[in-house]
Amino acid sequence: MNPDTRKRLHRFGIQMVIYAVLVTTYLYLVIRYLGDWLVELYHENLLLYAVIALVFIVVQAVFLDSATTFLMKRLGFSKT
Repeated sequence: MNPDTRKRLHRFGIQMVIYAVLVTTYLYLVIRYLGDWLVELYHENLLLYAVIALVFIVVQAVFLDSATTFLMKRLGFSKT
């Protein structure tokens, strides 16, 4: 295997582990602290629930990308 390919796969594997930890933590926190409120909102106002769900998706994407980039730089890997 090409050394460059091996290095890319190694970085990719590290990123996947970081993403898995961050997504699991995020999901746990949202379900634990906002789960009941979201279920209630779903039953009371479906349109507002949909908007808030989309906001959560965007915030999660931005946070995960920022956090992973920060951690990869701190670990000495560049994001290329």
